Amino acid sequence: MEGPTTPVKSTHGTPSRSLSAPVKSTSTPNKPGYSPRPPLSPYSTPSSSSFSLFGGKPWRSWAWAASSLPLLSFFALALLAGGLVNQLNSLAGVDIVTVSDAEMTRVRVVGDVCGLGPMELRGIMAEAHGWRRDEPRYWHAGRWQTNVELYFAMEAARKRLPRDAMVCAMVAVHRQVPCLHAACVITVHLRPYYSDFSVLKQLVEMDEFGFIKHFRPRTVLDAGANVGYATLIFATFFPNATVVAIEASEKNYEVLQRNTYRLPNVYALHAGLFNHSGTVLLRNGTQTKTREGWQYVVTPVPSSSSSDTKEGDTYEEPQEGVESGVESSSNSTSSRGESTGGAEGGVTIRAVTVGDVLKQVGLTRFDFVKMDIEGSEAEVLALPPDAADAEGDLTAPRDPSSSSSSSSSDSDDSRSSSSASSSGASSTSASSSDDALYDPRPWLDEVRMLAVEVHDRMKPNCTVTVEAATVARQWRMLVRSGEYLVLENERGGISGRRGAASTE
Repeated sequence: MEGPTTPVKSTHGTPSRSLSAPVKSTSTPNKPGYSPRPPLSPYSTPSSSSFSLFGGKPWRSWAWAASSLPLLSFFALALLAGGLVNQLNSLAGVDIVTVSDAEMTRVRVVGDVCGLGPMELRGIMAEAHGWRRDEPRYWHAGRWQTNVELYFAMEAARKRLPRDAMVCAMVAVHRQVPCLHAACVITVHLRPYYSDFSVLKQLVEMDEFGFIKHFRPRTVLDAGANVGYATLIFATFFPNATVVAIEASEKNYEVLQRNTYRLPNVYALHAGLFNHSGTVLLRNGTQTKTREGWQYVVTPVPSSSSSDTKEGDTYEEPQEGVESGVESSSNSTSSRGESTGGAEGGVTIRAVTVGDVLKQVGLTRFDFVKMDIEGSEAEVLALPPDAADAEGDLTAPRDPSSSSSSSSSDSDDSRSSSSASSSGASSTSASSSDDALYDPRPWLDEVRMLAVEVHDRMKPNCTVTVEAATVARQWRMLVRSGEYLVLENERGGISGRRGAASTE
């Protein structure tokens, strides 16, 4: 009789299976392609070849490293590229920076810095800010802001401030016109209700006047200066040049004076640039009721008006020769030139020619002319009918206003012989006589560079007039920067008179 079996005691202190107990087979003969594997001994240790880390799959260090090599290489390249980009940004000056007290001595301050003192300005510059496009480079309401943030700040201010209220801001500029070599902080005043912010963004963020970086004029004419942002750029970049700014709108002219009154080389003039002296009609051609401040159109005084017109007179009749689909502002007052706009109405302002401006300021020529006068370039740059046969000696400067006045006296003598001539008709005849005798060549041929924005949508044939006065007469196209056509006078331009005025 066979007695009961006794379990064998394990040397590790744990009872083992009975020696006589049947071993359960791990084979599954019904599964095709399966090869049975011997069971593990309780005394065996897992080897590297049979150890499983993830889901029972074999693992080897070299295989894991090989499979992770692309990922590791990607992170390494990302770190290297990030360091390289940061280094390039640091060299280019486009990263967010702070300015210490010692570095403030090298920062040029333009304007009244919104009434802040030196210590307050140093504290502001010590805060993190940027210098370039799309960076927090605008200081307003106690902090640095991007152009998008400043836009929403102007939208909020427009809802709570009066219509003509001005706010102050500062712009940090470096390695960009007008501050190519040294950083500078430029003070600007802008009105939230008007288009001032749009003009500022166009000039600063788009670097619209970057083409003047290699140009050194001695005299600059900013025709259509608006609120003076382009004038600020010219006067800051050309500190030894005389900058004459002309603006037709009275309200824009007030902001222009506020933005440039601390610049000693700026001469601001409130008038409309045209092809004759006297008075012209100023209309507000702004095509939106929520943004005003640009598209002020200058046209001749209507022929149906009396001859004794003076500045500030208001008209409400439709004007000819101007696009009729432009909306007008609802409140028409003669004290606000921009409020009497639209296809109907306007206010009379002083009209001057380029010859009048040269005589008033005491200059003989303009080396650089920026012209953004909303369609009046069709009159200012219009050549006389006999220009093709009158290309004689143009070197001697002539004053168009003097020739116009002498010719006007001759026309007055001829009109005195006519018995049927009313006062209104005589005024119209005098204006047309001035238009026929106006010749821009005496001052235009002395200009070395011309940046003009054409407005065919405001007045017809503007582009044709500009091309006839420039491209057809030894001018060449340099570049198109933003909305400006930049042309160089080859007979007396940068290449023709480089030594005369290209260096300060």
